[in-house]
Amino acid sequence: MTIMTICFNKILFARKKAQCLVFAFLYLSIASLTHADLYITDDYLKGLDAELKNAEKEQATSNTTENQKTTAADINKAVQSRFNFENLLRTKHQTSFVLYTKLSTSDRILIYEQFKSSKNIAQAKQTIIKKFESR
Repeated sequence: MTIMTICFNKILFARKKAQCLVFAFLYLSIASLTHADLYITDDYLKGLDAELKNAEKEQATSNTTENQKTTAADINKAVQSRFNFENLLRTKHQTSFVLYTKLSTSDRILIYEQFKSSKNIAQAKQTIIKKFESR
């Protein structure tokens, strides 16, 4: 009878240990998900606001004017391929590029096609922001 009690106690101990491990894993998984908000800093949000205001200002003044940092040569090169368009965003419009990378591939293609026909970087940036907000 004592051998059976010892075996039963070992089984209970192993079961409790497994439950503790499962609960610890679940806690750590949930805790890591809640820390995602920490990556969105005030500076990041201010950068988004500033870029949105610039895009709105550019759109209001003229549909054909380009960002001061973006030259006509940059636009012509960006129209040639989606890679070049993404490179333009990465180098001269970093905040928009961060949002752009979070969009689906189909949204990225749609934004590039719209940019390709309009050649308006301000409009493309506004579209990126709208697509990001609506996802």
